[in-house]
Amino acid sequence: MTIRRLIDLEISRQKGDLVGNIASPIHQLYTASSTGNWTWAADVDIGTENVLRSVPIDPGAQTEVLRWGYTGTGVILRKVMLDRYVIVGIAPKKLSVKHILYVDMEEYIGKVVNSQFQGMTVRLLTFEEIGEYGGGWGQCPFGAYASFDADGEFIALIY
Repeated sequence: MTIRRLIDLEISRQKGDLVGNIASPIHQLYTASSTGNWTWAADVDIGTENVLRSVPIDPGAQTEVLRWGYTGTGVILRKVMLDRYVIVGIAPKKLSVKHILYVDMEEYIGKVVNSQFQGMTVRLLTFEEIGEYGGGWGQCPFGAYASFDADGEFIALIY
């Protein structure tokens, strides 16, 4: 990682940028502006209950994100309007599941007293899960994604 990249990451961190994971394949999005442009976009999981849908990729970051971005890749989001975000690059870290161990230290000997998982993941559904979570065969499309909590429990479908 170059010094310029480190400086850019620190600047983006100071601006309050978000880090999220790409939760769908990258797709083209038609913006209904006065010019009617096509742009690249992806659904992004920011660790909340709802996934941000069709977040556009900044034109300056399209080469990097289109080359290295796939489902599960960590990305940096920047707020451009009141409630709109844009993907501005690949993140150095990503949201994931964390394993937390609580340790009790007595006389220089550590003893694990509790263990906990935190976070959630977004992944492609298997055939069995499509039938189970998708409402039956034919109702949920093949290639659908879903979010799961740290223990592997189903949260929501992401088409």
